[in-house]
Amino acid sequence: RYLQSYCRSGVSTVAYCVGDMSWPTLYPSRVGNPYTSAMRAGDDLKRLRIYKNVDNFASEPGGYFGTAFRILRELNKTALASFRMNDAHFTRPDDPRVSEFWKQHATLALGQDYGYFSGCLNYASEAVRNHFHDRVAEFAELYPEIDGIDLDAMRSPFFFPPGKGPEHAPLFTELVRRIKTTLAAQAKHLSRPDYLLTVNVPLTPALALECGLDVAAWDAEKLFDSVSVGTYQAQMNSPIEEWEKVLVHGTPVFAYVNCSAQDGRYFGLEEYRAAAAN
Repeated sequence: RYLQSYCRSGVSTVAYCVGDMSWPTLYPSRVGNPYTSAMRAGDDLKRLRIYKNVDNFASEPGGYFGTAFRILRELNKTALASFRMNDAHFTRPDDPRVSEFWKQHATLALGQDYGYFSGCLNYASEAVRNHFHDRVAEFAELYPEIDGIDLDAMRSPFFFPPGKGPEHAPLFTELVRRIKTTLAAQAKHLSRPDYLLTVNVPLTPALALECGLDVAAWDAEKLFDSVSVGTYQAQMNSPIEEWEKVLVHGTPVFAYVNCSAQDGRYFGLEEYRAAAAN
């Protein structure tokens, strides 16, 4: 019922969040550490409920995510597995919800210059980039039926030390190139259509490049099937014209309109229609 409530008429594609490097995985993994091997939720009732709900899908083909993607196919929606490329949630060494990879690489955190986002990992590190690539590659192998991968670069939008984004942008582009190549090889091996690859980036081209995301370079190489711009809060008047000037090789660009910046709640249908009309 939850998925049906979103998959109404007019919705063609669903990007379903499947995790982040700083979390234990909710699926069997050799690259990450599954939640079953992580410290249990203790007295965190919300976390206990999440784990119990995931356990309830254990007997279903593909478990929890296999079930979610199967429902999306039955609803005739394009289903993308969305990875948060960096996430500040739980990023403290003493937090039982943080992943083993983050604990082992805590010294690579971006640090206090980023305030709340200080625990985000530094993508200038080859170890970080390799781990993210391997997480994506593994998921595509585990769930080959997905239509593609969405790279959520907005949770959280910091990847390099302050002021180093433009300098290190080629490292990020090379990571994207590797992911694209890996997905193409997987599709060829399975004799299936190419996987879609999409990305969510900051609101303007200048902000994206400041974060180390050279979207113009990606467009020139046609690395992505589409780009969505904006934060996980709502921007009612996205600067799409700026992006159309930058994406000269034709990568489609969409406005990312999410929840209210004031209270974090989702809008009603009329508000979303208003944002789309702008």
